[in-house]
Amino acid sequence: MIERRSVLTLATLVASLLAGASAESQQKAPAKGTRKERIAADTTPYKPTALFRSSDLIEMTLTMNVRQIKKDRKEDAPWRAATLSYKNLEGANAEVPARVRTRGIWRMKNCDIPPLRIDFAKENVKQTLFAGQDRVKLVLACHNNDRYEGLLLEEMQLYRIYRLLTPISHRVRLLHLTVADSGSNKIEMTRLAFFVEDEAEVTKRNGGHMFEVKGATWHDLEPETSAIVGLFQYLIANTDFSVPALHNMELMARDTSMYPIAYDFDFAGVVNAPYAIPDYRLPIKRVTQRLFRGPCAPANYYPATIDLFKARRDSIPALYRDEIGKRIAPNRVKEIIEYFDDFYKILGDSRQFKREVLDACPGLS
Repeated sequence: MIERRSVLTLATLVASLLAGASAESQQKAPAKGTRKERIAADTTPYKPTALFRSSDLIEMTLTMNVRQIKKDRKEDAPWRAATLSYKNLEGANAEVPARVRTRGIWRMKNCDIPPLRIDFAKENVKQTLFAGQDRVKLVLACHNNDRYEGLLLEEMQLYRIYRLLTPISHRVRLLHLTVADSGSNKIEMTRLAFFVEDEAEVTKRNGGHMFEVKGATWHDLEPETSAIVGLFQYLIANTDFSVPALHNMELMARDTSMYPIAYDFDFAGVVNAPYAIPDYRLPIKRVTQRLFRGPCAPANYYPATIDLFKARRDSIPALYRDEIGKRIAPNRVKEIIEYFDDFYKILGDSRQFKREVLDACPGLS
């Protein structure tokens, strides 16, 4: 089920878009425009933002009209007014006005409160935890109980593992979140949640631009990063993504190359959420069955990628022994590490690796 190469490569289109962005950077940036236009015109050097600088737990309250949000189950849901409040470094209460909108696919339709995208006005975040943020994603427990809070933590850990492998990935930040309903003045839930870095910040931090044109195949992608992303998806047994469709996959354009960026890992086999099932077109029956779906890279890129994963082998279990990882039940940690050990057995067996990974890529050379 690896996507095959399209007749026309997108490399020329990437080069054209980047050339256009370079030419535009020599002109005065427009004061208004769509978000995509504003991001493309922004040539200011990247500055690290406070939100993702630390991994310390944040105590925060999100106040919004929960009843309205629960009704927003469509892709074009409207933005809703919200407020984020927390204690700043001086211990004083800080309140940041924002807008929220539901996002996602399965979780948008089925969770108690869908995942959210939070939008900030620049003038409202100065001297706050959100300084420098434009938008940020918020992932909540799908249902208000301990089991789903545990699943949320397990998914967050996968973002952290991904960060061990490449900087072209999303940063995350854990928070203890109280959701308050502005309509009823009641507390809807208090659970762990986490912020996910917006794709615009990921790309700018890595010196690139968002590339939102569908149709790319693995032949169009930068091979070193593709090999890393493909093996990471195989490590966690995630098949719920598509590069051509930009489903749970983003693209960054830089130096005429495109870099894949994976996100949303709740369907990964290592998490094994009760609602997760593989696509019926795939030759697996359970999400816990590993199936390599790319993105692929030329065969000569895999020895270095294998070495990278082996070098990070001890760092991965360490994430389950730190302050975040210790929040996951010990029996689940044991199962997760054993699941990862099975992946490393495949890496250590050249014949099995060729059969399971290299042979899954059509036209690999």
